[in-house]
Amino acid sequence: MRNPLFLIFTLILSVSAFSIEGALISTGNLGADNALVEIEPKSFENGKLVFTMYVNTHTVSFEFFNLKESTTLYINGKEIKPISVPDLYSHHNEGELVFNVPGKIGSNVKIVIADMAGESSREFIWEGL
Repeated sequence: MRNPLFLIFTLILSVSAFSIEGALISTGNLGADNALVEIEPKSFENGKLVFTMYVNTHTVSFEFFNLKESTTLYINGKEIKPISVPDLYSHHNEGELVFNVPGKIGSNVKIVIADMAGESSREFIWEGL
């Protein structure tokens, strides 16, 4: 018979770390003065919610764009700013958006990026994660 503490520890680990990969969402396009922005959930572990982000453009410079300031996560009735964002240094960028999320993640998650490459607001919404 297994030790009850082992079972409780195993249950806590399985709830606090899991993969939420999939459900890539795109906004924008590669046209003039625009950018194709894609975000995909990656993982939630130890209170860190991680997304993979892709930003591609042919004409926009992100030299003065503050992605960290312009991005907000809406989850569990809270607004959360990222603790880490990808560097947007070229026309083809990829990296991780990372947020500290206390407790569990709810079933609905929304990321909003304000004033990016010709769009006043880009929304990425996942339901039923």
